[in-house]
Amino acid sequence: MYSCLLISPSGAAMLREKAEKLGLMPEGWDVKCHHLTLEMGKGDYPWGETKEIEIVAYGKTEGKVTAFKAKCSDSKNKTPHITVAVGPGTKPVASNFIEEWVSLLPFTVQGEFYLAE
Repeated sequence: MYSCLLISPSGAAMLREKAEKLGLMPEGWDVKCHHLTLEMGKGDYPWGETKEIEIVAYGKTEGKVTAFKAKCSDSKNKTPHITVAVGPGTKPVASNFIEEWVSLLPFTVQGEFYLAE
């Protein structure tokens, strides 16, 4: 179980579109673009309410994972992010270890406070 901001369908489509243009979804990779983890377990959040998420950068670990970095004061992650895609044999948690981020012209997507089980 984890607390997250579930990305709206239109926001997920925007993330995929921008990721495609940036080459962040290699062929054969598992595309994600569906949530921003706030914390493991059930946190104290306004469940069901929506929030704007500002996307400010992208990063990758070559051959393993790609992600968008976000500004999100609600997240307890060291680097709040939305996993874009994972390579074969890689789990989405690998995006927590991306070390280099490339700044983007900021854009926003909508997320809903959600408890994933």
